[in-house]
Amino acid sequence: MLIGDRPVLGWGDAGYLRGMVELSEAGRLDPATANYWHAHSDVLDAWVRRGALGMLVLLVIYLLPVYLFRKGLRAHDPERRALATCGLMLPAGFFGFGLSYSFMVYTVGVAAYAGWFCVIWGLYSSLPPDAVYSGSSN
Repeated sequence: MLIGDRPVLGWGDAGYLRGMVELSEAGRLDPATANYWHAHSDVLDAWVRRGALGMLVLLVIYLLPVYLFRKGLRAHDPERRALATCGLMLPAGFFGFGLSYSFMVYTVGVAAYAGWFCVIWGLYSSLPPDAVYSGSSN
């Protein structure tokens, strides 16, 4: 309901809260929904508060690791493959969790995502680019 009124620029934090109260008072939403300060969905929350541009930025944040780690899935080196898999599971987990709860509206949510991304990317990018897995040649 709110997204349809301002789909491009969104409502901002105060506008979202005010809009939820107004829709509740007008009988268009259950009054209990006015008690929630976020949309319980990262994508919807970003869209209603920040507009389509904010939602696209959130999607880019989720898709950046997919772009960066995609080639590592086919690497011969098992360490590179494992780190690439971790790099892909990070946005998959946050996106999946974000379908039912707005984790990215919390500072700790953003910090956890960014922190784990930096750790995984740091380990992944520190591997030699020409690493060739030779198997166990003991």
